[in-house]
Amino acid sequence: MWTIQFWKAMAERVVATGIEVLLPMIALTTVDKVNWATTGFVVLTACVLAVGKGALAGMRGSPGPSITSVEVLAP
Repeated sequence: MWTIQFWKAMAERVVATGIEVLLPMIALTTVDKVNWATTGFVVLTACVLAVGKGALAGMRGSPGPSITSVEVLAP
């Protein structure tokens, strides 16, 4: 959990999660009618949950931020 590879993988996962939540939130409305406060809160919450999930995986000995240890990080 304390390697640069782990945190790079975590950052990639968090950014992907943020984008995966942001785009459907925008798609639900027209861009000029998006409630940006709500959208930002939902995206932030999803990103925090992604970090928490990855950190829990790292604490249980997973080599990457994947709970199932399927993701193998290069040394």
